[in-house]
Amino acid sequence: MKKTKKSSITILIMIGLFFTIVGIIALIIAISTQQEESTFMSKAESCTAQVTNIDSYTTSKSHGTKGISSTVTHYVAYVSFTANGVKYNNVKISDVSSSIETGDQLTIYYDPSNPTKARLKPNSALNIPRIIGSVIIIVFGMFILLLFVIAKKNNSKAQQQISPNDVIPDANS
Repeated sequence: MKKTKKSSITILIMIGLFFTIVGIIALIIAISTQQEESTFMSKAESCTAQVTNIDSYTTSKSHGTKGISSTVTHYVAYVSFTANGVKYNNVKISDVSSSIETGDQLTIYYDPSNPTKARLKPNSALNIPRIIGSVIIIVFGMFILLLFVIAKKNNSKAQQQISPNDVIPDANS
């Protein structure tokens, strides 16, 4: 009986630590992505670019052992624009909408010190659910760890109430 209780507590600790660590890693990634976007946009300049080519690729992701998978098509635009009097051709803009076509005009943002680093205006609202989700995962992991602490505290109180001289009735009598 004690081994079962001890192994369930160990599993509880491992689950709590797993969720807490995964949540912290996800939060760090979300915050660093937000920070990188903010840094880029703070120094970026905008201009109008013309789409010269569209490319797409598909990624597949398997979901478990039941053979369920999903595919996502990603679109990449190649644009031409002029920045600081210099013409740039075939600059790659990742993750564009599937509705963009060759010849379309886009407002892009580029790094003035390296105009080939260009992108569409990021949707920073996408990072908010990532940050909130990460915090929820961390709180869940911490809650599980708190359950462990409470269980351990209750277990030690129960053991303190039984003195070595106490007679514990046999279940068979």
